[in-house]
Amino acid sequence: MQAGHHWDVLASYEASKIIASIEESVPLYLNLIDQGKKASPFSSAYHDLLTSQLVQSGASVITQANAQSITIRYKTQVLEHYDRGYQNPKPGTYTLLSAGLWLADQAIGNWSHSGAVIAPIALGADFFAGSIAKRSPTELLVTTQAVKGNQILMSDSSIYYLNMGDSGNYTNPKLMNVVNH
Repeated sequence: MQAGHHWDVLASYEASKIIASIEESVPLYLNLIDQGKKASPFSSAYHDLLTSQLVQSGASVITQANAQSITIRYKTQVLEHYDRGYQNPKPGTYTLLSAGLWLADQAIGNWSHSGAVIAPIALGADFFAGSIAKRSPTELLVTTQAVKGNQILMSDSSIYYLNMGDSGNYTNPKLMNVVNH
């Protein structure tokens, strides 16, 4: 979830799942489950993006629920993990990869000395691998549901890694002036 476009891709994916799970003529009402808090930037944008995707897909979206409508609700949860170290590939990954390339090079009769150049680079990559790429300690859980009365017609939960420092887009900021959906 690195850009607003990714939010739109998620909305498109969920809209297609919703439409596939309901009758064509039933109107849809979008409702944010946000437990009385102000909406986060993601929740507010996701509401608009999901509405747009549903309308563009031919769904009938209404602004107030009624007895015939299906309620589309969603919620988000930011998951914080602790003690996440660096992402290390298995030891020897780059050395093995370079050896495979060297063997392929030898098999086609290209008897160069590429292994003498590649081997130290691969060994260095194995040594330093993971000291640069740190795992993100934050994930986002997004659950989208289609509900009619007491029956859940469709429910989908997806988990996405968040870039470090981006969790503010998914939590409820104190200064937001957005009405719950």
